[in-house]
Amino acid sequence: MAKEKVKKEEGEKEEVNVNESNSSQNSAQKAIQGLLNDKRFKGTHFNDKKERLNWHVSTGSTTLDYILSSDGQPGLTSQILKIYGEFGTGKSSFLLNIAKNFQKLGKNFFVLYADAEGRLSEKLIQQSGIDTSPDKWFVLKSNQAETVFGIIREILQKNNDLPEKDYMYYCILVDSLDGLVRAEDKIRDFDSQYKVAGNALLTKTFVRTTSLPITYGKHLFLSSGQVISRIDVNSPGAKKTGPSGGKAIGYFSSTILEVIPTWTKTKIWENPSGATIKEKGKEIGHYFELNIDKSINNTKAGERGVMIPIKREFEPGEAIYREVECKDLMIMWELLKPAGMGRFEMDGSFSKQLTEANIDHETKFHGDKSILDHLESNPKLVDFAMTRLRSILFS
Repeated sequence: MAKEKVKKEEGEKEEVNVNESNSSQNSAQKAIQGLLNDKRFKGTHFNDKKERLNWHVSTGSTTLDYILSSDGQPGLTSQILKIYGEFGTGKSSFLLNIAKNFQKLGKNFFVLYADAEGRLSEKLIQQSGIDTSPDKWFVLKSNQAETVFGIIREILQKNNDLPEKDYMYYCILVDSLDGLVRAEDKIRDFDSQYKVAGNALLTKTFVRTTSLPITYGKHLFLSSGQVISRIDVNSPGAKKTGPSGGKAIGYFSSTILEVIPTWTKTKIWENPSGATIKEKGKEIGHYFELNIDKSINNTKAGERGVMIPIKREFEPGEAIYREVECKDLMIMWELLKPAGMGRFEMDGSFSKQLTEANIDHETKFHGDKSILDHLESNPKLVDFAMTRLRSILFS
């Protein structure tokens, strides 16, 4: 009996402990909720904000959508992205292409472009295919950091409490962060000493204060910048490149991309097998080469030399050389298999799928040019192949 009594007492004791735990948990929740609603803290957190739409936007390239994907979904989601590289490497065009695709996600998807360097030309706008209607696009022409950063922060703060029907999803594009200056610098004498790392501190303050509103608000922040070289102390004489603007952009950005300058080896020729420039024929495009310094998709972070084909001459909004990308991916994923001596053969099972879909196609090719010629003359084949490839990449 004594033993049973002890068991009962222990059971009663255990039950009391559980109830005390639940009581403690409930009181903790009440205490936290009470503080969140307290006037001292209200408006300083996102716990009382509505869950916003979880979107994904394409970069325009299937290859890059795969590399930068998160949760198995192609393309970019809400985040801070920094792209850096030398002048003239195509950074602005790349970001505008993403912004164009962002606009297409819905009625309330808006692009705010901060032109800090005055390089946004009508030609660049037309080539990007961006929608310039007032309900989709605004250009802020300012290089004063306080103005640009201040307007962005005010917009995001006022947008937070809007109902879903009025809520705006922003793609904010700052081109470039290096073009921004402080108000005090605009009136400072040229022979006066500037603060060390002034631009880096500006960037740090901005990204620290807007990182959470951007991600929880489901916005996209895109920025460009110049490349800087750093001496590698472990390898005398060697240099490492990195983004300008200090280390803060690296801490708070979800994606950091470096654009590599275009060289002869990255150009796309009419006849790639030609031994000389004359034999290669005219240049029909080039590869936009990227190093992935940082990515949400951790398995792809640190990847080097990602090649995105760009057309030499293209219609507005169609810069990606889709047929070349299709050819490259078909070879990479063995829908086209090398057969020796520069020849390729279509994978049998894929050829069967094309036949079942009533798509006429060749099964044997001699060289890259014959593959590309066939793809350019057969848009149905390209559409089918890219759909198949995307199912492979994002399954």
